[in-house]
Amino acid sequence: MGLTEAEITELDRYLREVSLRIPFSGVNPLNEQREKIKFFSRKGYNPIFVYEPRTREIGKLKKDLSALSFDNSIMGRLLRDVRDSFLERIDMISNVGKQNFTDSSIKVYGRPSPHLVDKALSLFPFEKEKEDAREVSSAETVEIIRDLFAEKGLDWKVNEHNTIASASVRPSSKSVLIRANALFSKKFVKRLIVHEVMSHVYRAANGYRQPYAVFSRGLLNYLATEEGLALYNEEMAGYMSIDILERYVARVIAVHLALRHPFYEVYRKLHKLFGRELAWTSTMRAKRGISDTSKPGAYTKDHLYLAGYYKVKNFVDEGNDINMLYYGKIGVEHVELVKYLPGVTMPLYLPDYPVKKEKR
Repeated sequence: MGLTEAEITELDRYLREVSLRIPFSGVNPLNEQREKIKFFSRKGYNPIFVYEPRTREIGKLKKDLSALSFDNSIMGRLLRDVRDSFLERIDMISNVGKQNFTDSSIKVYGRPSPHLVDKALSLFPFEKEKEDAREVSSAETVEIIRDLFAEKGLDWKVNEHNTIASASVRPSSKSVLIRANALFSKKFVKRLIVHEVMSHVYRAANGYRQPYAVFSRGLLNYLATEEGLALYNEEMAGYMSIDILERYVARVIAVHLALRHPFYEVYRKLHKLFGRELAWTSTMRAKRGISDTSKPGAYTKDHLYLAGYYKVKNFVDEGNDINMLYYGKIGVEHVELVKYLPGVTMPLYLPDYPVKKEKR
């Protein structure tokens, strides 16, 4: 017997609540800075990372999620997929620092294909961009985005914040954070709007208009499409950052190498291609979740950014309408399914940048 609409709505609501309780920072080591100092002072040193202990709540979440029942309707299957992805993520977080962490990560995020690694390597060499004058303050950037939100009728907040990233989007609180007391170039601000607002914010805002909360939180494997769309939009608007593209390429290669090599060997190979800081950051990100980094193993999430770009590019090259990716936080693979869901509305917030460049 199938579920009633009320039962589907309750499952959807509960999964959204659970999504806010699953920790996302559990793979970041507590002693990164100390190990970085050791790494650069001892040739051949492989860091030993320590992590925050897991709480009992993780185990209870897993038990509660496992007890949920779904039907075989389209929405039932989509919600089951989300539940299953939460269970896999909980297993991964529970395995941080343990021998089977890499296997858990691969279940959640997959691994870079040989084709993707080849594509990443084919993008070399990178021509460094001339840095434009930084003349737009973070306060001015906030006002520019606020004006855009007002024009579009979006009830989202924009504020300065002491964040490491230049900008970040928080869909759960409908907010955009801009790094406080910073100066940006005019081109950077335009790229930021295309990447953060016209990609991430618009997808989430359209998701909030749908009858199911999962559209604003994210369907199964939405992340690759999410980040790939942002990079694709940058390119189409003529604001693609070579530094960002280089970073995504470094991440793919780092994950590929980390699955096979110790930390020091991954860093050494990356250093030849990218220099010290990007090599360290990329290796560090790929080796998160591992305690003894002298062993092969990786946190494989980082290959999704470049993989997602090619996924979205292929979707468009095959004649599909890119606006169909704006129903909410969906993946390319969900476009056809979404059309058959009752109550789902067409995207209201769509990118309106002028196309300035040919596709790669």
